[in-house]
This record gives sequence, structure tokens and C-alpha cells, in this order.
Amino acid sequence: MFRRLAPALLLLAASCARDETLTPVIIGAPPPTAAPVPALREQVTVEAAPAAKPALWSNAATYEQRVANIEAALASGASPLPLDIHDLGGWEFDERKKDPFPAHIRRLDGREIVFRGFMLPDLDFENIKKFHLVRSLWGCCFGAPPGPNEIVRVTLSGEGVDYSYKTLEVRGTFRIAFEMTDGLLDDIYRLEATSVHEHAFDDPLAPRSVTPDQRRKFEEFVPGEVEF
Repeated sequence: MFRRLAPALLLLAASCARDETLTPVIIGAPPPTAAPVPALREQVTVEAAPAAKPALWSNAATYEQRVANIEAALASGASPLPLDIHDLGGWEFDERKKDPFPAHIRRLDGREIVFRGFMLPDLDFENIKKFHLVRSLWGCCFGAPPGPNEIVRVTLSGEGVDYSYKTLEVRGTFRIAFEMTDGLLDDIYRLEATSVHEHAFDDPLAPRSVTPDQRRKFEEFVPGEVEF
């Protein structure tokens, strides 16, 4: 065996004597090249966000914001126009003017509109064909009564509806009018309703929790047990 190794040992010794460095020899196939890592934008799928649902109640805090909400609804071209009764107000009705309505309110005359609100019946509680629609029962009970530009008189030409304290969605043709009867102002907002739908109780001014005294007083004003 030594004789077989002797030539290789002599070659190694000669190389070391000449201060040469042996070049290692790699036996076998080269290692596989790692696949390139895709960029982050190629790893993530981006999808368009779903369209935001319109808010049921207006959050307008100023008259200018109410006007902007109505102008945006008109510009959308929607039919019917979804409006909050809250946005119809914020301005003073001056009976001394020949035309007391602001321009943005007059543009609503004759439009098909859908409102959400609560029923205030006149006398009847069954087969009602005429009632007033207000934005909040809680506001009527604990706050100031609605002004003339914060209440809508609803009339039904077909079958009447029974009284409900729940949230109503009323659709129809909106009219504005300036009429006086025996020195008293008639309803300036009127809705010729074509449909009335009942929803779960959802009052935008009602608190999340109420005291027992508040609940007692409210349920005297509204028949039935209300869930807040």
C-alpha cells in the first residue's frame, strides 16, 4: 500500500517545498441555485375595498353640513333620495318672507325621497292614513319639540297602517308649502307616501342605557317595552 501512496506523498512534499497552495477539487455536481424571492407586492393580492354603506342618520353639526348633505344627495342622482329629517332643518322659518325656503330645500320639492323616523299619530291608532314623522321619539319626550322644518306630514292614499313606535322607513313624493290656516302655520313639509316599512327601534338620540325613571317616563309616552 505504501508504494501506491508514495508518489502522491512525494508530490505533496514538493508542492509544500515550493510554498504553493493546493487548489481543492470539488467532486460532484454544484449545489442548486436558490430560487429568487418575489417582491412583496407580488406576494400580496390587493382587492378594492367594498363601497361604504350610507349612514342611516346624519351627523351634521352645523347648518353648512346639513346643506352639504342635501347637495351631495341631489348630486348622486339616486332615486329615491335617502335623507335624514335632521338635514331639513337648521334654518329659521320667517313667515314675513314671501318665499321663506332656502334654495337647497326648494330643490327637493317634487322629488321622491325616503325618510326614517317615528310616527306621531293625530287621533287614530288603526288604519292611519295621516300622521307626522319625526326624527326622534326620545328628543320629543326629553328634548325640545321639533320645529316646523323638523317634522314631515305623511299622507297615505291607499291602505292605512296601524300605529307603531318602531323606526319607520317612509317613501314618497316630497312637497313643500307655505300656507296659513286661522293665523297658524300649516305643515311646511309633506310626503305623499307610497310605502311604509317598519324596522327595529333605532332612535339616533336615545342613550345606550337609561335610568329606571327615564324608562318609565319614556314608556308612558311610547306604548310597549322599548329595547335600548
